[in-house]
Amino acid sequence: MDRDIFFAALKRFDVNMPKGAIECLDKFAEAILRQNQRLHLVSSGDTRLLWSRHFLDSLAPLITGVIRPPAHILDIGPGAGLPAIPIAIFEPDISITMAESSTKKTRFIERTIRELALDNTRIFGCQFEQIEDKFDYCTIRAVFSDDSKLAEISKKLRPKGSAVFFKSVKSPEALPSQELIREHGFSEVEVFKLDKEFFAGRTLVVFHKP
Repeated sequence: MDRDIFFAALKRFDVNMPKGAIECLDKFAEAILRQNQRLHLVSSGDTRLLWSRHFLDSLAPLITGVIRPPAHILDIGPGAGLPAIPIAIFEPDISITMAESSTKKTRFIERTIRELALDNTRIFGCQFEQIEDKFDYCTIRAVFSDDSKLAEISKKLRPKGSAVFFKSVKSPEALPSQELIREHGFSEVEVFKLDKEFFAGRTLVVFHKP
């Protein structure tokens, strides 16, 4: 059922499936399930929803056109490697740098990258503020308790870059004021409401730099 929903969504949104993509996702799912109890990569209730919730959600920026290749992405706090690894699998013209502060999760992602032979992805075991490069996009699935990180995220983006926040129905924080958006280095914010049938009310909140 979980995989069926994923494949139905790919068909609905006419997503191109690169050769070997499903085999890679199968291996990725197996790795998460093997290590989840020890590393807490996803919540225990989500282990049966890896494809329909985590993998499909990860592809939402590609499905909506929020992220367009070629591009360089900084994925902040990927945990299990989400959304970075599914994006890297489905779009080889996107290069992704991950910043993960957990040493154990960093090692898990390093092993996964090697096992899947992903040459467009790399992982650093550090806070994202320590990454020195500039990026076209930042992706953030982690929940920030306030807006204090926005200014730091803005510093990691090139001109015209965008920060893409994944929001669930459980984390519908109010958007910052326009004044605060500008203060943090952005020019505007867009909210993309994802298809209810496949994404259950989840949204992408996208902050754009001038």
